[in-house]
Amino acid sequence: MLKYLFLIMFVQMARAQTYQPKDFFPAHVGDIWEYSTEYGPERRVIIRDSLAAEGRYIFMKGHSFIPDTSTPAYLIDTSLFVVRDPFSTKRWIRVNKYKLDADSGDTWIEFADSTTQNKAYVRDTYDSNILGKITNVKEIDYYAQQAGDTSKFGSFIETDHIAAGFGFIWRIKEGAEWPNYILNGSVIAGDTLGEVSVGLKRALLSGPATMELRPNYPNPFNPQTTIEFILNKRTHIEFGVFNTRGQKVALLALGSYPPGNYSYTFDGSYLASGQYVYYLKTPDKFLTRKMTLLK
Repeated sequence: MLKYLFLIMFVQMARAQTYQPKDFFPAHVGDIWEYSTEYGPERRVIIRDSLAAEGRYIFMKGHSFIPDTSTPAYLIDTSLFVVRDPFSTKRWIRVNKYKLDADSGDTWIEFADSTTQNKAYVRDTYDSNILGKITNVKEIDYYAQQAGDTSKFGSFIETDHIAAGFGFIWRIKEGAEWPNYILNGSVIAGDTLGEVSVGLKRALLSGPATMELRPNYPNPFNPQTTIEFILNKRTHIEFGVFNTRGQKVALLALGSYPPGNYSYTFDGSYLASGQYVYYLKTPDKFLTRKMTLLK
């Protein structure tokens, strides 16, 4: 009982805390982020910055979209837009990715040309536990539209989540069953949270492990379903379930597992009806599938 009271107290404290817009995109020289992606781990490090009249340029190595470290990865401009790859001529890279002072319901144009535009929409803001830290998260949807469209919605592209004290933590992209990115660990202003560098070192030393994550059955389910996965070699795994906000709701397995076939029964009796994502993560792969709980 004391454990739950302690958690409630921390959530209330987080809600009472006032976050500054730039807290949602911290950028100190030396900061590190490590993500799982469907292509393996990605490590981003800020190597330098530069002040200009239009704002602050951030130079980064390890960013998969922006491999050239001689040009800035981001500009945090004076209007609190975070512009990705500000010198790029490619419209799908040079975009107004985040508006740091935007609140729930706010919109802005990510990019536009004579015929099309992408619109960003802050669907929600909420408190969550990110790598053991209670903080505030902005959930941002992106939509493709015709140029000049004033509606909030169009064809859904992806959802990003940015968190105070962390920046970008999570992405779900249309047409994929996995989140493109999920934050494993970070070092922000010298404060280390989560797992940093261990996963990348393991991936480099041991090589990839082949694995299969099978469809759960039954699906939809109420309240139990069976999930199976296969490993071809011993590897360190994390196996669990999260909701569509990226909040972990169950951890089913964690540790070093030998090759073999594994089967787990997931009981969702304590969860609300809706869509959930179960995942299997190793140092160099991140697999997910969707399942639906109907009560």
